[in-house]
Amino acid sequence: MEEFQETYEMLDGLMVRLRNECKKYLETKLNDHHGNIKFSDMDDSVCVTYDGGNHPEYASNAFSEVHGVFRRGNKIYLNTEDCDEYEIDRVDTLDLFGVCDFISNM
Repeated sequence: MEEFQETYEMLDGLMVRLRNECKKYLETKLNDHHGNIKFSDMDDSVCVTYDGGNHPEYASNAFSEVHGVFRRGNKIYLNTEDCDEYEIDRVDTLDLFGVCDFISNM
């Protein structure tokens, strides 16, 4: 069990670092694109896990395709197929990394 705890603590620290770096990356990219990055119709897409937001009946759709990223005030949102304003603080770290990776390959 001790080995598991050590591994967990190491991964937890890396996930916090990854999340913070993703947020910084998105801030930089949004500054470069006047606060709004729209994903064009491409063969590839990126999806995030969707919890239903204010519409729990939509939670059965486990993944939601992301159509863009935008900033409003000090907050960053995803525009997804299910929700026009899905705050990144509600997005899993690995999903957030997927969005950043997608933007870096655009």
